[in-house]
Amino acid sequence: MKEKVIIIAAAFLCAVGAVLFAVSHKTDLGYNDWFVIGSTEKEITDRYDSFDKEYGKIKGYYIGDDDSSVMPSHQPMYYWITFDDSGKAKSVEKQTAPGG
Repeated sequence: MKEKVIIIAAAFLCAVGAVLFAVSHKTDLGYNDWFVIGSTEKEITDRYDSFDKEYGKIKGYYIGDDDSSVMPSHQPMYYWITFDDSGKAKSVEKQTAPGG
């Protein structure tokens, strides 16, 4: 009986952990949206290294080419971070070019 409880508890904790990971990495599995949004540029670059592209207050990391199964564009895809006037990240998105 004790082993069953331990197995069920472990399975439950693994499921909760997987759900939390998926939700916190919703935009791209390589970047934690919960960490990024609200962080400063320095905090983000300390964790993920320097940005690959920068357009003013929008900065991004290259995450691969668009090779989706439905109409792939084969364009480079980026994890874009938009910063507000105070220097904190306010939003993230995954696309080819900012605003595109």
